[in-house]
Amino acid sequence: MQQELGWSRLQAILQPVDLSHYAWSDPGQGGPTGLVVESFDSLQQQQVQTLLHWQTRGLTVLSPVGWCEQVLQRFPPGLVQSQDLLRGQFTAPRGSIHKRLKRFGEVLVSGVLLVSTASLLLTAALLIKLDDGEPIFYDQWRSGLDGQPFKVWKLRSLRVDAENAGAQWSGRGDPRITRIGTFLRVTRIDELPQLWAVLTGTMSLIGPRPERPEIEQDLERQIPHYRLRHLIRPGLSGWAQANNPYGANLKD
Repeated sequence: MQQELGWSRLQAILQPVDLSHYAWSDPGQGGPTGLVVESFDSLQQQQVQTLLHWQTRGLTVLSPVGWCEQVLQRFPPGLVQSQDLLRGQFTAPRGSIHKRLKRFGEVLVSGVLLVSTASLLLTAALLIKLDDGEPIFYDQWRSGLDGQPFKVWKLRSLRVDAENAGAQWSGRGDPRITRIGTFLRVTRIDELPQLWAVLTGTMSLIGPRPERPEIEQDLERQIPHYRLRHLIRPGLSGWAQANNPYGANLKD
């Protein structure tokens, strides 16, 4: 399991015990190279000094959140405490050089993609019209930066009457998906109109999936600190879309 997680020598979750009783060898001489501390606030002064000593010898000391970020590239929301939010560990500074370069890249890439896929979009629009009639596009309200609602446009892949009963989760195998809609979803061609939102600055190329406000009300009740995702612009794609199944339910 350690090898699968990419951390060669994860020693243990450290409880508030007397570290002076541990006879560790030097990390460079085959001793443990990483240690996860469950709660830094619970450590006694002697334990802190011991950890500092071993840290200067090459031992990596991480919190559970830090370990998850480095090794798993994600962390369970339950690990995030309100104190972490007050310390500013989840702030996203705006107006920095990094942000400006990212924005420049998004404008350039989204513009090129819109031009290069124009013929593909026209072909898809024609197929939708032949398969299921109009409208070609559909729009939905989604939550964006700071939770502000915005309209997202996609090529229509569901039947016109798909949501007569109200907002619903949609996923693979949904009987409301049209014949051409199945192809559009598998190839993600239906997402291409969102490049316009990237070009205008409502969305980013990379970021959390923008969800529908009416569905978010339920997500916020069940997922701790769910609205942290609103600190950055939603994305056309992101870590979750690349690694998880189609987001068709709360578990996904």
